[in-house]
Amino acid sequence: MHTFEKILSKFEVKYYSANFTSLSSTPTEAASKKVTFKLSDGATYYGEVLDGKPHGKGTALWGKSEVYSGDWVNGKRQGIGKYTYKLVEGAGVPFEDYDEDNMGQGTGEFTLKTYNGSWINDTYHGKGKEITQWLEVQYLTADGEVHAIPGSYINTINDGTFNQGKTFQGYYAIHSSDIVSLGYTDHETTINFDNNYFNGKLTGDPYFFDTIINYKKKHASSEIYIGIKPSEFSKGILTSGKFTGSTHLIDYGNSVSYSKQVVKNDNVLKENYITSAAFDQDRKKILNEFLHAIKPYSAKLNNISNEIMSLKDMNYKGIP
Repeated sequence: MHTFEKILSKFEVKYYSANFTSLSSTPTEAASKKVTFKLSDGATYYGEVLDGKPHGKGTALWGKSEVYSGDWVNGKRQGIGKYTYKLVEGAGVPFEDYDEDNMGQGTGEFTLKTYNGSWINDTYHGKGKEITQWLEVQYLTADGEVHAIPGSYINTINDGTFNQGKTFQGYYAIHSSDIVSLGYTDHETTINFDNNYFNGKLTGDPYFFDTIINYKKKHASSEIYIGIKPSEFSKGILTSGKFTGSTHLIDYGNSVSYSKQVVKNDNVLKENYITSAAFDQDRKKILNEFLHAIKPYSAKLNNISNEIMSLKDMNYKGIP
């Protein structure tokens, strides 16, 4: 169990679920028995129909790269459904022609995207989950199997509430090469983790010393702010984007020194040098405050952290 998981798994929390009002997606008239026909955009549809349009339960297939299966209302995807998109572009060098002379030439791209959740008017809208995986393709075998270039990939998860196709609020995770990012956002809270020293697992000492952390929560006309980096941390208030509070810094000059600043509206009013022990003590205190602040979100952040890590080991071979 990695450090991030150990810290967050200490908390027993309930998943925060925002209220969301959506348009009705339940067909009011009885649909016909299932039939097969072509849609105007070229897709092949199989499912229930009303007045010559998809209505009820059905599946549409756009060539070999896109498929949707779920609810339809008056010819549009509306209700609950799953969408899958997969595409190889550039193809790379065919396996039978692949050798040391053309190694790395003709590389392409592979994309796999799935969305499972609520739809309105042919668009993600409401609660849902989107997973996107991208990697650079080095070559294809004779039967079209994909061979990835190690370390050249981006995996993304968005899990929450969507508004007209874009994430409105919820959780996200991004894994790209040696960088892992996690977070949560809604209309009043923002949580971000960025770990830039990934090596098989999320790394770090018990105090997130190699992780960049940002926490913002609206409070009246301002935002409560906690920011933590490897060589500094801050706690205070953001008003119109300007910071007021305290900042601790490490200076790696000729000799390592530690200081504490008093800041108002981004201006340093006072700076005092402190001991490393005092710096560590203040850092532990602010981290405890941060962990307490994110307690309602920690279980879900831990889950999505594990999920994004599992995507890295996906077997891309055999996906055309």
